[in-house]
Amino acid sequence: MQNYRASKVYTVSPINLFGVREQRRGLLVPEKPKFLKDIADLYSDQLALKYRYTSTYPEPSIAWLSREQHGSPLPLYKAKIVLEGKLPRDFDGIRSLKFSEDATQLIVGYGCGNIEIWPISSHKNKRYVKSNGDKFAITSIQRIPKTERFLAASLPGIVYNCGPMDDDYRIFIREPHNEINSVDVCYDGTLAATGGKDACIRLYDIETCKQASTVLTGSMQIGNGLQLWNINTGKLIECVSPLNRSVAVNGEFTYTAKFYDGDFSGNTVIAGGRNSKFEMIDIMERRVMCGFPVKRSCLAIDSKDKLLAFGGLEPMLRVVNYN
Repeated sequence: MQNYRASKVYTVSPINLFGVREQRRGLLVPEKPKFLKDIADLYSDQLALKYRYTSTYPEPSIAWLSREQHGSPLPLYKAKIVLEGKLPRDFDGIRSLKFSEDATQLIVGYGCGNIEIWPISSHKNKRYVKSNGDKFAITSIQRIPKTERFLAASLPGIVYNCGPMDDDYRIFIREPHNEINSVDVCYDGTLAATGGKDACIRLYDIETCKQASTVLTGSMQIGNGLQLWNINTGKLIECVSPLNRSVAVNGEFTYTAKFYDGDFSGNTVIAGGRNSKFEMIDIMERRVMCGFPVKRSCLAIDSKDKLLAFGGLEPMLRVVNYN
């Protein structure tokens, strides 16, 4: 009987090998470990947004995403820094921003629950509209037209009606058992709309603080997060995927997006997320026009004429004049 030498046998699937190669090239999103996936399924909906996206804990960087972002041939940003202010760590980052009507002031909402008004010319004469620090993030800010007041939404389902003076705020409405992530006001300043975790859009009369109506909606989009919708029909027009960057980074990490106020044609949007850049995107040509570097996730953006303001988990507020 012939003796055979024992040896290890390696089985490599061509499909798995192809997937590993594509992941190394940055074309595929690496699969999450099953343990982390189970934890997210069990606890992600029960934990408040404050604890899921807090700047207190280190944010893990994605190696393949960083390589794709830094290696992409995007145009250099052409802007002049107008205002740059470093924030205390206990402010827990910037969660919302809004320019004043004349673009001389900037309203800033923080993760700790404070609200400040920054003069664009200097950061020495700041006013604390809300300084009690209830540890619940100010998720959205919207001005009330023809007045100096504004609405500020908070995570525990509270919307504040705030004024320009120190500690000038009062509770506008409460939505128990809901996390309000966005608030908006109509052009004539009579109605306010709120949207949050319960997938309902509620309309309120600003003068009486009473609910006018409720619109039930829902959306779950993993990829292609930057979308263009028709307001009249309520239908999706298209998903905007820029052609001058990797397809794997098109929308999965978009946290916030707005139309750029300096483009009257309405073809330019600004977007921020878990990227290394705060981006300006042309939705007609499907290309990234420029990117402003950031070190951590960008959660709050706004624009007024040629001014751009952005901030997030990085303890830094920046206002630039885009040329």
